[in-house]
Amino acid sequence: MKRCLLCLILAIPFCLPANPSGRDGPENKRSLEAKLPAPPDAFPDDENTDTITDIDGNHYATVRIGDQLWMKENLRVTRFSNGDTITTGLSNEDWANTDEPAYAIYEDDRAILNLYGKLYNWYAAADERNICPAGWAVPDWEDVDQMISYLKDEYGWTNDQDDPEGIGNQLKSCRQVGSPIEDCDTDEHPRWDSHDTHYGRDGVGFSGLPAGLRSSSAALNPYSSLGSIGAYWTTSPSGSVKDTDMAFALSLVGLSGAASYEGVSNSNLGYSIRCIKVEEEETFSVTFEVDMTYATNDFVGFDFDPDEDEVYVVGDMFGSWIEPGTDEDNPPMTRKDDDSMVFVTTLELPADTYEYKYVMNEGWSFMEWGDEAHRELEVEDEKVVRDWFGFREDPTGVTDERKPIEVEVYPNPARNLISVKSSLPMADIRVFDLQGREVKTARPGERYYELHLERLDAGLYIMRIQTEEGMKTLNFQVEK
Repeated sequence: MKRCLLCLILAIPFCLPANPSGRDGPENKRSLEAKLPAPPDAFPDDENTDTITDIDGNHYATVRIGDQLWMKENLRVTRFSNGDTITTGLSNEDWANTDEPAYAIYEDDRAILNLYGKLYNWYAAADERNICPAGWAVPDWEDVDQMISYLKDEYGWTNDQDDPEGIGNQLKSCRQVGSPIEDCDTDEHPRWDSHDTHYGRDGVGFSGLPAGLRSSSAALNPYSSLGSIGAYWTTSPSGSVKDTDMAFALSLVGLSGAASYEGVSNSNLGYSIRCIKVEEEETFSVTFEVDMTYATNDFVGFDFDPDEDEVYVVGDMFGSWIEPGTDEDNPPMTRKDDDSMVFVTTLELPADTYEYKYVMNEGWSFMEWGDEAHRELEVEDEKVVRDWFGFREDPTGVTDERKPIEVEVYPNPARNLISVKSSLPMADIRVFDLQGREVKTARPGERYYELHLERLDAGLYIMRIQTEEGMKTLNFQVEK
């Protein structure tokens, strides 16, 4: 289907005639409110339906579609979940130019509001304060895609705009002018305008309603398409950053059997919102215990003082390897008791496989065996993980067999070149300044190596030398 110029201006997926049914033109607009029934508190309950309440006290019916729980009514709230008020009452020009959250009521008609809900801009939908009831959220792009995929796989429905039984028609409320479905033919709002091919099937109880839209242009008629378009925001922007001023939406259109969720819409359009339940992921308590007894210069290259130093567990269980001391969600581990060398922390983790290591103090300077060969942990139930800093297995009774690493650096102080001599082959040499920044690295694989210092400023530096038996850390000075 070709897009018309008005569609391109509005940036909506499809374009409709102004009045497909001819029933809601200016001649009978004044009678609209008289035809509207009182707003329902909720749709009739059944085994697939429940109700939720927003911060304003509005009630909404819900429906389960596959593994997802959706609202089956359009949002009507005036505040975010933290109580902050959402701006409204904007002029056409202000609405078209704002980049702040805002909502509108279609033609400022509260009778329309009661049955079709409010129209929000994308900034309201994507705001971190959450416009949905507690435990619910505006869906993102992946949520919509999951629903569409489920309907394809479970019911065999297509998402073809020419298919009368397509997913778009299945998501629409069956209330429609001239509907062939028994008890669905109505010209009372809320309902879809008449169409001789595409009509709402309400195949899964989503009950999509055509609340129309508010234009993103100050020059156009601000409101249109009541009865012919139902468009619902997602939180996902169309670009790589939020301020692209463009956003995604799910659209149901009266003359199409498809659910359009590939179209791009301007962020200042006024669209409806349907919230989705935030499913809480099951987590398990995992207690990490690390014994620092053997964290000494002989075995790991530096001495640990339990009264002065701190210990962190770091890894991808925090989403990424965040530098120790910079993440408030990952404080230092706590000492088991005043006489113990064991440090402990407990995390709530979803079932998964994680990689992790231990680090002494803030920064990355004193981490177990460099950047390679992380520890691995599989979480599928609650557990206690017992480790020894710098060792993969219990070193008790074995440490006496390990030879202390002997390293010599000369000259010290050095100018442009420093020699490093080790009793064991050196797999890795790293140099850090006093701010913990890595300034030089080398992988000699030999017992002797010469490190060039021409580009280093004068000052004190830390050298960390990794061997197969552990690490050695020492200080040296550069003079210019």
